[in-house]
Amino acid sequence: MAKGLFTQCACVLLKRPVKISELERPLGGFKIRGKAEALESLAFSGPSLLLAFRPKVNGYVMVDVVACEWPDEMGTPKKEPTIFGAWATGQFGPLTFPGSLERAGRQCWGWDLAKTIAKQHHAFVRIRSSYAIGGKKNAPIVPLNYDPVVELSFVTKIAFALLSLPDALSYFNPGGEVLASQEGVQESLEHACSSHLPPLELWANVRFCELESGWSIMDTIGNEQMDVNDVQACLPPGRRYDPLEVMVFLRDVSWSLVNWGQKIRERDIREGPGGVQWKAKFIDKASAEPQRRILSWFPLDGSRTPN
Repeated sequence: MAKGLFTQCACVLLKRPVKISELERPLGGFKIRGKAEALESLAFSGPSLLLAFRPKVNGYVMVDVVACEWPDEMGTPKKEPTIFGAWATGQFGPLTFPGSLERAGRQCWGWDLAKTIAKQHHAFVRIRSSYAIGGKKNAPIVPLNYDPVVELSFVTKIAFALLSLPDALSYFNPGGEVLASQEGVQESLEHACSSHLPPLELWANVRFCELESGWSIMDTIGNEQMDVNDVQACLPPGRRYDPLEVMVFLRDVSWSLVNWGQKIRERDIREGPGGVQWKAKFIDKASAEPQRRILSWFPLDGSRTPN
């Protein structure tokens, strides 16, 4: 689901449901502009607070408590129409795919306890940004000077503040399939501040997957939150590339797309992992779930490129 009613989403997984009043203290540094009761279906909204983000352009962030486990499956129109409708309208994040929590736990390389911790949750706080809440009927989805990095940063700061709740288990970015501990989020934010770079690792995961062809890939998931393509590096069988070098390459390409607005074209070449040249190719269907258009890189190391 593309950006629409909501433009970003982050979550905090909880041991148990909490009262909306329990959120007010950790959110004391933000401007709370309203409070609302839960809707009939928690899939659309639990009891919530409305925080000011960019009120001059109707930019607000809805923070609600959902007293159930994260619905990792989309459901069906016949058997689970409410969950299906919520997924279809981006209620669990505009760029979130079913199975995101399971994949986040399986592909969390920096926190060994991620999968175990995530399974302990029985509720979550959902943080969603929007420019359409209470806005005019024909208002644009995003304002003209929209900056997804600034917006993601704001949403992430809210999530970090809520990780101080006694019942908080972990940070979860569903669109980027990222799980992180409170300490991990703090470290990323501090490094981002000192290096003057965004905390991409909190927004977009880097994953590894072996393919039936013998090739393997490392890819990003979550770049679309920043309005750019995800990227993947295709690794040929029998060739060893340092995973850290590949990850840095993917992050560098991602940041060049976001920060500099660099346009990468089909067959563009740049130096990458292993000190070899890598060629760009756009692929309509990514090699690993979820399916999406992706910017793929192949090493010019003499390997025969798969069809």
